[in-house]
Amino acid sequence: MRNQKGFTLVELLAVIVVIAILMTVASTSVFGILSDSKDKLLEEQISSLKEAAVTYVNSKRYYLEDCPSTFRPESPSSSLENSCYRKVLISTLVQEELFENKNQICQTENGEGVIVYKVNEGSYSQLLSYVSEDVCSYD
Repeated sequence: MRNQKGFTLVELLAVIVVIAILMTVASTSVFGILSDSKDKLLEEQISSLKEAAVTYVNSKRYYLEDCPSTFRPESPSSSLENSCYRKVLISTLVQEELFENKNQICQTENGEGVIVYKVNEGSYSQLLSYVSEDVCSYD
């Protein structure tokens, strides 16, 4: 009998199967991490956009008249008419260098913007901002 060196076909197939299983598990983890990072970047961009809009309104000294205490743009029953608000375009915030549109996540065309409004609750008033869900997203 000859002394043959090397691997049998079964041993090679077993190694290939183990490698395939490891790659499947690893790729699932990597894609999950990438998806989470995109979501976090999107949340960060929206938060930054809201802060930039409020800063812009304050810096330009746009005084908003007293708003009804019930006014909330998020509320489906509220109307923007007859309420005090100012729409700030995203392109304006980018030009003023108040907002960095990372990866072009937020739309700057078609007059997309942030609504800045004032809420009065008793003697306390606050400027808040609202961004529609479809303004910033990954395609």
